[in-house]
Amino acid sequence: MNGTLLESELFRRVTFLHPLEELRVPENFPIALTAWLLMMFTFHSLCGTLEICDQKKWLVQFRRKPAGDKKTYKEMMPRILINQICLMLPTMIMAERLGLCFQNKQLLISVPNLVYNFLAMGIGHDVIFYLGHRYLLHSKWGYKLFGHDVHHSTGANCALSAFYMV
Repeated sequence: MNGTLLESELFRRVTFLHPLEELRVPENFPIALTAWLLMMFTFHSLCGTLEICDQKKWLVQFRRKPAGDKKTYKEMMPRILINQICLMLPTMIMAERLGLCFQNKQLLISVPNLVYNFLAMGIGHDVIFYLGHRYLLHSKWGYKLFGHDVHHSTGANCALSAFYMV
């Protein structure tokens, strides 16, 4: 399997990937903004769907812990949007401008290399997230300083509360 992903036999066989050949972003357009918009659409679509399921009690039999007193999607939304717009988006744009990610280059990576990078990024992300969460956000000084106590006050069972901080 030599060559790039776009030249590979796998790519030719998987027809839904073909539009990637024409995918080009204008040189000065922040790719981070596109990634952020796609992530927000996906995140809020899934969280909104789970909130509806919570309200209708459609998935209550799958709950691992009792719902108890929890903030609703609507109650958490203002703080979450502030965090996503004022913290997350500028950080993503800054990372792009510094050349750390979201580069506007043609995809020239082999399939095995793509799989390796995907796995390495997943594991690396989990390790860094765990260490930051455990030793920074749950430290005596970090718990209040970074607003992590607010995050744990929600009682929410869905991913939405992950952005409910500060």
